[in-house]
Amino acid sequence: RRAARANAPDIYLMFANGYSKMGHFYTMGFPGVGEGVHGTIYICSDPEEYVQVIRGEGLHPSGAVETQWPSISALKRMPGADEPGGATRGALNIFGHGEAWRQERMFFQQDLQTPKAARGYIPGLAKAAQLASRGAPACADSMDSFAARSSFDLFTAAFFGQLIESADPATPSLPGNLEF
Repeated sequence: RRAARANAPDIYLMFANGYSKMGHFYTMGFPGVGEGVHGTIYICSDPEEYVQVIRGEGLHPSGAVETQWPSISALKRMPGADEPGGATRGALNIFGHGEAWRQERMFFQQDLQTPKAARGYIPGLAKAAQLASRGAPACADSMDSFAARSSFDLFTAAFFGQLIESADPATPSLPGNLEF
């Protein structure tokens, strides 16, 4: 089914309204992201159905990173963007789709998927999630900011081994970490 219109100023309310009116699966227009002139995207909120979507994507699934045109545009202007083996070319592949994207992703993922590697970063992710969850009630009016800060906390825990603790407003954080 197609959602008639998304008038909600709050994106979370918009999806909640779509779910209550349309159910677990519906479409909506999201120009610049989705397919066609209206930017049709498909919303699936049933985990059992979503597993089927994930399994059906094949070797080259599409994702939100492909729509990050400001980053893509900046990378294209950097030296080495048109050199096949250049560092900028590799970064551009991450924002792409297809075999070049898959190769770059597999290169970055290979060290994250081994049991030994997971033992190194999973405890940090668990601690970052625990600390972030304490801040959720205080961020009820600004879940978008909470989600962004939680993501940053999880990222820095996994990749740098540091607990930034920016998601909980009651936890002191360095000002530079909050500006990210």
